[in-house]
Amino acid sequence: IKGNQRIEEDAIRRIIKMKKGDVFNLKNISDELKAVYTMGYFDDVRVDAETVVDGKVIIFVVKEKPDMTENRQVLVGRAVILIVTVFGIGAAYMVYKNEEGLYKYLQTITAYLILPVFPAIFFGIISKKVTLKAAVVSVVVGLVFATIFVIDQFIGAEAGERVFPFLHYKLTLNFGYRGLWATILITGILFAVSAFTPKTDPGKLEKTTINYSRRIEQFSGLSDWRLHLLILSIITIFIYLWLR
Repeated sequence: IKGNQRIEEDAIRRIIKMKKGDVFNLKNISDELKAVYTMGYFDDVRVDAETVVDGKVIIFVVKEKPDMTENRQVLVGRAVILIVTVFGIGAAYMVYKNEEGLYKYLQTITAYLILPVFPAIFFGIISKKVTLKAAVVSVVVGLVFATIFVIDQFIGAEAGERVFPFLHYKLTLNFGYRGLWATILITGILFAVSAFTPKTDPGKLEKTTINYSRRIEQFSGLSDWRLHLLILSIITIFIYLWLR
């Protein structure tokens, strides 16, 4: 395998079914070439065959798709900051205009600002089937939902019922219901797009998703993360009961 730089050779080899010693077959080679190209990481894939004493050496020559440039990453980061800033200002304005004040503000932050990113982050950690492109699509869809929800709050109940009537039924009027239905829909879109987009390099998934085949690690004493999680959970429950 030649030409790969970011994509690990092992990841490509896992796609190729041919093994050393197999009979040279043009159809099989064509199928292997298509399989490598279908990974979605390459602009071009070709196969070279070199004749040696005891047969042929098959070389897959790949040309990787360009990674996101640094300038583009900066632009995306600035766009995200701008969007979050607008939502933050909007939520603050809602505190000023709404009689429920801080309570409504906290509801807005919880139900609407977390909504766009939660499915992509959560299922990206627990499932190896989620792809990067699907995660981006789900975040964009989540931002659309969040924008609609916030606008509905801004314009008031009467205007909101005229502009967004689907948000003013019994099962969509409450913050919790809106967040629930939107999360279910965003999650469905996340997995639907994942089914039709190039899969992520398995080598990268090992570092970012849960490995269910790995044995449960032994308890490591006071530094064990499970002990920390338990303590934090107990403190959280205690504070909740105390404030209630």
